[in-house]
Amino acid sequence: PYNWEDSLEVFYHRLDDEHKQLFDHLREVGHTPESTQHLSDLKFKMRTHFDYERGFFCNSETYHDCEEHSKKHEVFYKRLYAMENPVPAEEVNWAKNWLVQHIKNTDFQYKFKLNTYSHEVPRPYVWQPYLEVYYKRLDDEHVILFDAIRDSVEHPEDQAKYDYLYKVMVDHFEYEQSEFLKIPNFDEYSQD
Repeated sequence: PYNWEDSLEVFYHRLDDEHKQLFDHLREVGHTPESTQHLSDLKFKMRTHFDYERGFFCNSETYHDCEEHSKKHEVFYKRLYAMENPVPAEEVNWAKNWLVQHIKNTDFQYKFKLNTYSHEVPRPYVWQPYLEVYYKRLDDEHVILFDAIRDSVEHPEDQAKYDYLYKVMVDHFEYEQSEFLKIPNFDEYSQD
């Protein structure tokens, strides 16, 4: 049950790749608990991942749980570091469970909050004139979308804000798609 799946994505490419590798290393230790190489690889990869991730989120302007998050890493790592071969199955299962729970309950807190965008993102998150597409209705809807996204992110517990965001997104993309489909031969591209 403790395997990588898309529901664990944090949407930062390197971090997701490293999380996948951690699952692989844990699986290797579980399959060959007597292997000093697999345990050593797991410890090394976990340490380098924690160090990289800490540098990543501690330098963010928008994520403010650096110390608390780092403490969770250190508590886990002390127990992992103390493991010896052969690694008991209950220790491997504990580590797998910890990793899944940590990603879902702690790492997810930095989703979309780290400063790692490959394109310019307006700060504050409001529509800017350079984003204009020069179709009045689409530009007007983009302003509404920016406002709804920002409002939903700032109030994640408010279901009504999320529902509104969902509605305006569906309405916008359905309208936009219908406009694209008016372009001759565009239907072959609309499948993307």
